[in-house]
Amino acid sequence: MILKDRNKKDVNFLKSLTFALNGIRYCFNMEKHYKFHIFAFLIVIILSFLLKLTTIEFIFILFVSFLVIITEMLNTCVEVIVDMITKDYNVLAMYAKDLGAGAVLVSTILAIIVGLIIFIPKIMRIFI
Repeated sequence: MILKDRNKKDVNFLKSLTFALNGIRYCFNMEKHYKFHIFAFLIVIILSFLLKLTTIEFIFILFVSFLVIITEMLNTCVEVIVDMITKDYNVLAMYAKDLGAGAVLVSTILAIIVGLIIFIPKIMRIFI
């Protein structure tokens, strides 16, 4: 399907879903950090069940985990667009990429803090 067909307002739900899944697949195949975040997400979900998180704790874990994955995807989007626009060094292109990476870093720090607040007391109860 050519790009102009994607801009039509009458694209059905299944085609839209296919486009979204293609984006996820691209991220997974092309971005090593995305793979790492997915792997960490799976570990955290398994740990959440093993430690029997409360519903609200699990919601917080899901929220920050998906936030990291979403920011990684948006960062990839910025990088792809910048690379499409310019192959030459451009300070604004560098800032755009650095800002995207910074957003991933901030969301990851938030996820780590929330994870530590929730998981450490539960893990300590096992060993103490």
